[in-house]
Amino acid sequence: MDKQRFQAIVSAYGADPRRWPASERDAALGFAAQSDHDLAAARALDVLLDLAPAPPPADELLAARVLRDAAGAPRRGLMPAMALAACMVAGVLVGYGAGARAPTSDGVDWVLAAAFDGPDDGWSEDGS
Repeated sequence: MDKQRFQAIVSAYGADPRRWPASERDAALGFAAQSDHDLAAARALDVLLDLAPAPPPADELLAARVLRDAAGAPRRGLMPAMALAACMVAGVLVGYGAGARAPTSDGVDWVLAAAFDGPDDGWSEDGS
């Protein structure tokens, strides 16, 4: 046991040897008896920590946080529904606009002629 490890144990677990890791407790007690290391500050901190109230169980703490956050959350109202409705209206308008601009049966021959340099005569496999 060296001074750094002893200080790390006292910093992490406090001055009470019952809280120290069992595997290092005997070595730390021997080091404390042989060294002039003062545990007064660690004992004072232990007393203060023992006076502090115990934290509530995790479930109660989580429930309290959720309720606190829910109470302070802004009310969104109909905003998500209105955004969805706006997207649906935009989709209908775009779909209708694209359908209105699609070539009619009269324009299909023109589109084929422009794309393939000729009318659609003879496009079947039998050559008719």
